[in-house]
Amino acid sequence: EQMLAKEAAVQALETMRSYALDNFSSTFQKFNGTTADDPGTWTEDGYTIGLTTGTVQTVSSSELTGGEFSNGEYIEGVDYTMSSKGRMVFSVPSLQEVDPNATVSIDLPGDGFALYEYMVPTVFGGPMDMDGDGTIGFADVAGSYKVLPVTVMVQWVSRGGRQNIVLYHSLLADRR
Repeated sequence: EQMLAKEAAVQALETMRSYALDNFSSTFQKFNGTTADDPGTWTEDGYTIGLTTGTVQTVSSSELTGGEFSNGEYIEGVDYTMSSKGRMVFSVPSLQEVDPNATVSIDLPGDGFALYEYMVPTVFGGPMDMDGDGTIGFADVAGSYKVLPVTVMVQWVSRGGRQNIVLYHSLLADRR
């Protein structure tokens, strides 16, 4: 099940990276915590994460504590928090036999609707100047970001209890 979870996380990240290659400036809108600002729908543009359509899940930081994956290893007792209050969440068909409620989520720095430099997690070196203007501000940079820190998390429950795998990745604007 660890392998299936890692594959689901990598698939979500690769789908996002594939979308960003052609649509970097609208990647935040496509994968943030709301579908209201999506440039196209999940079914018409072919970027489906290979799972199910996304739903918004409101999450508080206190719900996401317990441990962190670093290079695929679980570190007991390390506290982690997700940076946004809203995030895109999908089911994971490959883990349905283990846990029918297994999910993969995509978390971006912000509140689910706006992208904020001061909310970049410390694992990315945050807060971070995402728009390249030389400052770290409190304004929404969804229309001007050059770097997009992405956290992908798979969560499921197995016989051993609650499990999660977390991947951290930064998408960069094409500078050609």
